[in-house]
Amino acid sequence: MSLRPLLTGILFSAAAFFPVEGLAAENNDAPQASGTQESTAAPISTQPPKLALPGFGTPASDDTSTQTDAAIAPITPVTGEAPQPTSRDVLAETAMAYGTFQQDVTDFNRELTSSDEIEAAATVLGTHNPERLSAGWLAYSALLASESEEFAREVRKTDAHYGRDRMMLGFRNSPTYALQLDGSDDALGRALRASRADADRLERVGENIKQQAYSMQKYGWAKATLRGDSEARAESLKFAAVAGRPVAGTVETLFAGPQLTSFLEDANRLGADSSFWDSMNAPPSPEGLQLPVLSATGFSTYSLQRLRYNDERRLTAGRIATLAAYRILDETDDYDTQIAETIEDQQSRDCFETAQQIFRQCVSASHKVYERPFCIGEHALKDVGECVAEVSER
Repeated sequence: MSLRPLLTGILFSAAAFFPVEGLAAENNDAPQASGTQESTAAPISTQPPKLALPGFGTPASDDTSTQTDAAIAPITPVTGEAPQPTSRDVLAETAMAYGTFQQDVTDFNRELTSSDEIEAAATVLGTHNPERLSAGWLAYSALLASESEEFAREVRKTDAHYGRDRMMLGFRNSPTYALQLDGSDDALGRALRASRADADRLERVGENIKQQAYSMQKYGWAKATLRGDSEARAESLKFAAVAGRPVAGTVETLFAGPQLTSFLEDANRLGADSSFWDSMNAPPSPEGLQLPVLSATGFSTYSLQRLRYNDERRLTAGRIATLAAYRILDETDDYDTQIAETIEDQQSRDCFETAQQIFRQCVSASHKVYERPFCIGEHALKDVGECVAEVSER
């Protein structure tokens, strides 16, 4: 299923949402990005890197879409007291929004046994600020990509050759330049594998909640009419999403503490077969996080297959690789304009916003208690999973 159909012009009805008892994304792609013309800088040593930086004139963007919203600043943590890291990492701070969403998914990965629990799930899962969620996913992906040693070597080599100012300007002139550096496939593959595992997780949990819309119809409380006005409920969810969700204390500790590097290593080792967020919330073990091990035949039980980015999402992939390069160069200790411009990805944000809009349309069309789990599972979770997955090739 895809989120490609536009909301505009679509008449939403109860039958469109709820296929029970008579009831019943990415949206249109952003304009095709037109890459900026890249000129080859003259070598300044006898052994230059394989690639020259893009042109160093007026900064240009590969994104032809109109940016109207302000740059997304990282969420200020509001819960818990995390151990202080040795230095600030704005990617880790921004990624907390995505980690909090995944933690909320974990909290509702269960049977919903009352109308109050269903409404709580709708409130929590349906009110994450889509701009922050998009930026948080991009930042998390970049954190994983930055752990590639192969990519790090090439980034540092190019930096040493051209100098920091020229390299930073080159990245700014062409958000997809980082994809041309050696090791970018390995770096981006780490991000894509994690996104695939996270998307599979959202599909699985979403389907579980969606199926409850059918199974709970045998209970009288679930067949009751919803309290209050459904349109007003949908409107309240819209306003709540403006503020978004507070950062979960466990997530703050994970991203802001000194264990960030080991957490990223664990997430990378899990590959595409298992989401880190499932492992993080598994029952505690004396040995800590239990990662897949080599089988007796010598084949790994976890997947490190090389995934490639979807050509239609080349700009998104380029932003992930560029942010990873910034972190490798220790340029992510301050949320400056260049990071703000890079982390603002129109295609990703549009997809998350569309998923949330369809979720609210579904809520507005619901009348019975059992109908709400369908909206939560299908649109607040599974549709968001599509946004996370579609940057990679299928």
